[in-house]
Amino acid sequence: MANAYILVLMGILLAKVAGFLRDAVFASVFGTGVESDIYFQIFGVASLVFTAVGSALSTLIIKNINKPQHSYEGGQEKYAAHFMKRISLMILILTALMYAFAKPLVHLLLPGILGADFTLAVRVMYIMLPSFLFICVAYMMSGLLQNRRVFFTPSIMSLPYNAIAVLVLLFGVRDILVISAVTTLGWFLHIIIQLPDFYRKGYRFVLPTRGLFMGDEVKDTYETVFIFISGLMLQLCFMTDKIFAGTDAGMVSTLSYASNLFITFSGLFVVAMSSVVFPAISQNYEHGEMDYVRELIRYMIKLMVTIFSFYLVAVIFFGDFAVSMIYERGAFTHTDTIRVTWAFIIYSLAIFGYLAQNVLNKLFYLAGKYKVTVLGTVAVVAVNAVVDYFFAPVYGTYFVAVTTTVLLTLYAVFTAIKLKGIIGGYITKELLAALLKIALSTALSVAAVILLIPFTSKYGGYEHTIIHFAISAVVYALSLLVTGVLKDLFTTPLSRVRKG
Repeated sequence: MANAYILVLMGILLAKVAGFLRDAVFASVFGTGVESDIYFQIFGVASLVFTAVGSALSTLIIKNINKPQHSYEGGQEKYAAHFMKRISLMILILTALMYAFAKPLVHLLLPGILGADFTLAVRVMYIMLPSFLFICVAYMMSGLLQNRRVFFTPSIMSLPYNAIAVLVLLFGVRDILVISAVTTLGWFLHIIIQLPDFYRKGYRFVLPTRGLFMGDEVKDTYETVFIFISGLMLQLCFMTDKIFAGTDAGMVSTLSYASNLFITFSGLFVVAMSSVVFPAISQNYEHGEMDYVRELIRYMIKLMVTIFSFYLVAVIFFGDFAVSMIYERGAFTHTDTIRVTWAFIIYSLAIFGYLAQNVLNKLFYLAGKYKVTVLGTVAVVAVNAVVDYFFAPVYGTYFVAVTTTVLLTLYAVFTAIKLKGIIGGYITKELLAALLKIALSTALSVAAVILLIPFTSKYGGYEHTIIHFAISAVVYALSLLVTGVLKDLFTTPLSRVRKG
């Protein structure tokens, strides 16, 4: 499992680097103007909402394919073909409806866009809508491959898209409609890159399934809807923030750059962890191996807190450096850097809500406890929208980001408490002691950062900032080593359960 996690982490890192390059080139060309506002908000439907649907389908297909009734020879492959065929038909119908209502959708997403800009936004919407099908098929394939312990290919499935997007921009294309078409093509390439492994593992898009899986349709449909709603919390909060920030020119782009940075950096670890452990959790949960599940959850908590504690230190003290290095060139000015940095810091504080949505929620899905995740998501999104609507005009754009962060954090606390009813008591004295050690290590790294601020301020330059960051990272790592946290993290949960 540890090797798989590292492999997935490397794959996602490779894809994310390409994504950073894509965003950096895009920022240098379009900055934070009206065209970038249009592109990011429409693209947000694909990259946030559509991928949320895709992630829900990936989760559901992993959950269901491991059911005992599909364990006969060829059963999993037939269920996969049946599921993908039926879902693809549903997606095509939904896409046709979105084409019919494209103009009202654009009005909703970009209320401040009028005239020629509105016409442009509608055309961008038309071009990007086919992405819905491509994304969902790609994510279903990804889930099936992960269930067969193929992790690397799904982790790099966005690499071809990022590569062609960068090439198109570098070759001088400045037409936002062409960029949108390339984006749609890029989503299709998510499917192409996974095809060899998909067929190698015995899966097919079409298999004879007549008479099989009768009665699954209704259950699969409502489960898909529930998982989709539960997985939309963060994405809908981001979109709501941008809608109510859209009255200020360039603020949609500012929040888009910030939320993209947040999802990119944090997703590097969260998505890798979810991809590797959820198939194992699903398989063991179905067989009643609850000791394994609880031990794995404790391990995940320690690992994620270890990573994200220092992540927050890095974002708070070095976020402006990261934004400047990635984006500040061409049309993207230093003023844009400051605006994006503040939003990036605020959103990053929502990291544990993001973790709850992408990891803890899946345990509720396994138990069929959709009420917890659905009602929690609806409450967070509704409160966020109401607060944004009434208070964003009064307190300014950054207030919407603060609201999202507070609500997501409350959701993380809520799900952590409710999780005990699903897997039993998972919080132990050993876990609490480990978390205290991580907190001490974080405090020491913050002290190192603060003590070295005069040095960086005096000499300046990127190289000194990098040294500053590196020293704080070393202090953090050494503290984890001395307190024994690192040793504990390199002891796999599976080996500990077997020894016990």
